[in-house]
Amino acid sequence: MRNGTLAAWLDVGDQHFPLIGKTCSLGRAKDSNVVFASPKVSRRHAIVHAQGGSEFSLVDLGSSNGTHVNGRRVIAPVVLHDGDIIQIGEQNVIFRLEQDSLGGDEIYVTQSQMTVRDVNELTCWFLLLDIKDFVQLSGELQTEELARLVGSWLAECRRVIEEHGGTLSKFLGDGMLVYWDVRFAEASNVAAALQVLCGMQAQGRPAFRWALHFGSAVFGAAAAPGEVSALGQDLNFLFRIERVAATNKFPCVISAAARENLSGHINGKPLGVFMIKGLEGEHPLFGCENE
Repeated sequence: MRNGTLAAWLDVGDQHFPLIGKTCSLGRAKDSNVVFASPKVSRRHAIVHAQGGSEFSLVDLGSSNGTHVNGRRVIAPVVLHDGDIIQIGEQNVIFRLEQDSLGGDEIYVTQSQMTVRDVNELTCWFLLLDIKDFVQLSGELQTEELARLVGSWLAECRRVIEEHGGTLSKFLGDGMLVYWDVRFAEASNVAAALQVLCGMQAQGRPAFRWALHFGSAVFGAAAAPGEVSALGQDLNFLFRIERVAATNKFPCVISAAARENLSGHINGKPLGVFMIKGLEGEHPLFGCENE
C-alpha cells in the first residue's frame, strides 16, 4: 500500500470486510455485503455509505431492533470515526479507518485518495430531500419510533431514486442529496421519481420537502465514486431554494432551469418570484403540479 492512502474496513469478529465501492450493506439478507444470521437483525438492517475522501456514514434502514454506535441508538445518519463500535443484534462491528501502511495486508485503498487525473464538470438534475421540523419531531416521538420512521424513510427515498436511475451523493443528517447525470438519465426518469416522492409526501410519514435544480457540478477523483467533489454555484443555489421552501412552507420547489429541462414531463405551477441570498435579481420558483 502506498503511503498517504486511506484504508477503510469493518472488523466483524476475526473477519475483515473492506469498504469497497460507495455503499456497504449489513443485514440478514443473503445479498448483503455483511450477512448476519441472528433473528434480531433485519433483512435490510443498515448501510455504511462513503461520503468523500475520508468520511463514512452509518445509516439505519428502519430496522426492528435498531443499530447502535458506541452505545447510542442511530436515529439519523451518523459519521463514523476510526474505532467506533457498531452494535447490530448481538454482534459488535468495529469501523476502521487508517492512514498509510497497514502492514502487509492491502485491505482497501479508496479511489478518493488516488492522484487527481481528471476533474469533470457534469450537467445534472440535483435533488435535495429534507424532513420537515426534525427537531420538533424528535421531541414528539420515542427514540425507537423516531429511528424506525427516519430509517425507513431514508431507505425508501434511496430505493426510489436508484430505481429511477438516480445516484445518492450524500446523506445530510435528516435528508439526502441525489443527482441524475444527463449522460445516463432521461428527464422522464427524474419526473417518474418525483411522482413517487409526491405520493410519499401525501402520506406524511414523515412530512418532508424537496428542492430540484438543473445545473452543473465538479466531479472527479477528488471525490469518492459518485460523490460531488465541490459545491459549485448551482449546488449552492439548490440549498438556498430549499431554504425558501422551508421559510414559505412549500412542500417542494423547482427552479426555472429544472422546469425548463423537464418540459413535457412536469409543467410546474408558479410559486412566485424570490430573492435568493447571495445572488442578484429575482428568481422564479415552481411547485409540483401533482400537489
